[in-house]
Amino acid sequence: MAGPFDFLYEPATNKYIIDLIVALFATFLNHLADGLEGWNIIFKASHIETGTYNWTMFTIYLTLFIPHYAGDSKKLGIFALVLVFFWLLTVGCWVVKTKGQEWRSHEDISKIALSGSPLLLAILSFAVFIFFDYYFWVLNPYI
Repeated sequence: MAGPFDFLYEPATNKYIIDLIVALFATFLNHLADGLEGWNIIFKASHIETGTYNWTMFTIYLTLFIPHYAGDSKKLGIFALVLVFFWLLTVGCWVVKTKGQEWRSHEDISKIALSGSPLLLAILSFAVFIFFDYYFWVLNPYI
């Protein structure tokens, strides 16, 4: 039975194409924030709010792949740990965003929010997919 998210999984290259589309949308968000010019739109998040939105889009996008890994309980367990890590980062970004001018008291997590550039997030999602779909499971099929 076909599910609503099957277009994400078949063919395997769809996830990388959709990943680039998400990165372009994040670049568009950075451009709307008007804090960056030129190539900095790709390499930086202009504000904590923009970085928070970028991290949120990235984490939701990765979460949509839970059904793809549901057939393999070990792979799903490790993928769930990766998702928990990214959701904690995203929640931390939202906490810093809601602090307003008091964000300096959470300087470490605010640096994470500001590093939520479209290029970084596209590279992270490519790495997660390559790790889970190819490299990790080819090296050790007994995991």
